[in-house]
Amino acid sequence: MKKKIFHLISGAFLLAFALVLATACGEKSGEKKVLKMATEATFPPYEYRENGEIKGIDVDIVREIAKRNGYTSEVIDMKFDAVITSVQTKKADIAAAGITVTEDRRKMVDFSIPYVRSYQSIILLKSSGVKSKDDLARDNFRIGVQQGTTGDAFVTENYKKSVINRFDNGALAVAALRNGKVDAVVLDGDPAKVHVGLYPTELRLLDEPLTEEAYALAISKDRKELLEMCNKTLQEMQADGTISRIMAKHKNKTGDGENAPAENSKTLKMATEATFPPYEYMDGGEIKGIDVDIVRTVASRLGYNLEVIDTLKSQDFSGILLWQFCNSPVDDNLRIMMRPRGYNNKGLVDEYRRPKEAWKLFPDILK
Repeated sequence: MKKKIFHLISGAFLLAFALVLATACGEKSGEKKVLKMATEATFPPYEYRENGEIKGIDVDIVREIAKRNGYTSEVIDMKFDAVITSVQTKKADIAAAGITVTEDRRKMVDFSIPYVRSYQSIILLKSSGVKSKDDLARDNFRIGVQQGTTGDAFVTENYKKSVINRFDNGALAVAALRNGKVDAVVLDGDPAKVHVGLYPTELRLLDEPLTEEAYALAISKDRKELLEMCNKTLQEMQADGTISRIMAKHKNKTGDGENAPAENSKTLKMATEATFPPYEYMDGGEIKGIDVDIVRTVASRLGYNLEVIDTLKSQDFSGILLWQFCNSPVDDNLRIMMRPRGYNNKGLVDEYRRPKEAWKLFPDILK
């Protein structure tokens, strides 16, 4: 009898446990999957902040793809030159940040079908005498670009005599133009219109586009099913007018001001000579290398943006560095001259000469 009662109790317990387990598993399996989107939220109208929320064309497109396939979406904001890396390393599922399809990028990720046709625009001061894109090719003409973009790559490749100034985002480049630190800014067409619209009495667009491009979603090469899902849904959204409605919804949107830098945004300017690998070298139109990464870390910890300037255009290496030191006032900007070759110009320039503010932090940062 006791054995029978024991079996009954054991059976009831196991049944109850099974029911609890099944319920728990059912709740877990019923949860929606999350589609993580990497972006850079200072690129209106494609990505911008409004009331603390990231909004924009790309955000709504990815949200709709997620919704139609049983996902929720999560937006992760980061620097533009990290968005493609984020899908390669699985930190995000999709990168959507007004990303232009290029052959170099195809080597790193797969691209969806294009969902927007775009172009590179040239932003100028209204007082500028520039009349043609050919005018940008003048010696030492200063061009501002967003680092790692196709605009950066294009001007680096095609305007060899110009001085390319790279910024973390387009708003910083436009601020530099307004402050007389660059002569023109090359930026994607729609964001360029937004920035000119913010300062219509100061800025203008050159009538002719610099290049024509297409935007697409970037997805890791080992996620073919996700790529197929996105392509199928994008085709549906194009056919039913959803993408057109999303474009119209965000047209001319600028966000709540969090996209633009403060007028006194601090920039750490690094002058280098980008033909000295592995310390400095060009890769996909971007200056990379050991020195660049060191100074980027310093800038980040100081709370500065980093601008890397390749100063070797028509002068000799040592002369440019000495000129930078003697003729560029520090004022509110820190300047770091990275020079691994050891030339000291008769003692006038140290091998690594840094401003006092940055130098104080180097021992801890380099540990």
